Amino acid sequence: MENNNTKQMDGKKIIESIAIVVGVVIMAVIGALVVGSILDSSSFSNIITSSSASNETILEVSNVTLETVSNAGLTSFAMVLGIVTNATDGVIISSGNYTSTSNGTIIATNAGALSSFNGTDWNVSYTYTFDSGNNPTRLNVTQVGDQFGSFITGLLAFLAIIGTIVGVVWLVFYVKMLFNKNSGISTMTA
Repeated sequence: MENNNTKQMDGKKIIESIAIVVGVVIMAVIGALVVGSILDSSSFSNIITSSSASNETILEVSNVTLETVSNAGLTSFAMVLGIVTNATDGVIISSGNYTSTSNGTIIATNAGALSSFNGTDWNVSYTYTFDSGNNPTRLNVTQVGDQFGSFITGLLAFLAIIGTIVGVVWLVFYVKMLFNKNSGISTMTA
């Protein structure tokens, strides 16, 4: 009789150990899902801000060297060039005299090189967007919603796998008890 109790105690310890290990694994995976969704998220850093610059002077614009506007160093900078004028007399320089890019560079074209604007200072006005960086007071709610959805999807998939494993383990133990010679189905009387 004592030998049977010892086996039951050993079985309980094994099941308790398995439950602890499964619990630790579940917590680790949930923690990994949370950390992964935060690290991959741009909830705080991808806050695009719009601004504009008016009459920013670019020195000695020519058809030889690309000139860059002062804000071009901002993260994820993108500009739309507006009015370009000669800094000396305020004459508007038509777009055929220069080429600009959305990353903030400007250069005189061959037509501009032949004009009186070549090698002179230009005033440029432009609108631009940029990533304002980490600013926890301004939360990108759309991004948080998307990341939360990804987290929930991952969590549900993980829980489905754990549920399946627990169900199979329970079924194995139940079937084992059902066909046990000492206490299983064979010992039942009508």
